[in-house]
Amino acid sequence: MPRKTKKQKILASLHKQNLFAANAAIEKEPEAVKSTPKISQPIIKSPEHSFFFSDLKKSLILTSIVVALEITLYFARLIK
Repeated sequence: MPRKTKKQKILASLHKQNLFAANAAIEKEPEAVKSTPKISQPIIKSPEHSFFFSDLKKSLILTSIVVALEITLYFARLIK
């Protein structure tokens, strides 16, 4: 592939600037035309949080019961 000359590089940069200027002019007009009202939707709290905390509480209670049972069985075997 032949390398670009300085003249070709200058022409390419000018062409690119013209394209950016044309695109900027085109993009600015539709923004003024686009003005749709935003519809606000009510925020509904999901019940997942309440389920999470109730399940966490139950699992902590069960874990503490199992640990207490293990400790009592350990000491019951030591006494015998």
